[in-house]
Amino acid sequence: MKVDGREITVFQGEYKTSPLIVLNTVQGEGEEIHKITKGLSASDFTLLSVQIDDWNSAMTPWRAEAVASWDSGYEGKADEYIESLTQRIIPEVIVRYSLCPSFIAIAGYSLGGLFALYSMYRTDIFTRFASVSGSLWYPGFAEYTEKNIPSASPARIYISLGNKEAKTGNRIMKTVA
Repeated sequence: MKVDGREITVFQGEYKTSPLIVLNTVQGEGEEIHKITKGLSASDFTLLSVQIDDWNSAMTPWRAEAVASWDSGYEGKADEYIESLTQRIIPEVIVRYSLCPSFIAIAGYSLGGLFALYSMYRTDIFTRFASVSGSLWYPGFAEYTEKNIPSASPARIYISLGNKEAKTGNRIMKTVA
């Protein structure tokens, strides 16, 4: 279904009070991730998968030049997407599915991981954050986190980096190692 111009898929948990986990996806991989995580977790949850077609725009906090030859640069429209997500998409899902989640979490991979952590500074709707191989090399992000206070009081934060980040030849991407 579409909400605020974005394709979303909801994988409903067993209970209305199950945690709601928001996952921004770029290739509609929500179903596959839901199957994998349900097999790994004993805890019930509802997964809200949001298809992000404008990945380099919606997942980035501010404009930045391309950091690789294959890249087109970053538009920096995360604040617009955060507003859409928190003011329209999540409320629509909660009403439509009669949810009363015990908490709302946000998770993402690559730029989606950057977005998950950035959202901690922009809204208090989320209390749990997962940045999986997040693009924490993003120009100015480390400085931003040092100078700003999170809007949310995070109950949990998960951050992981892959083994290859430190070995990249790209001097900007290497800064997260």
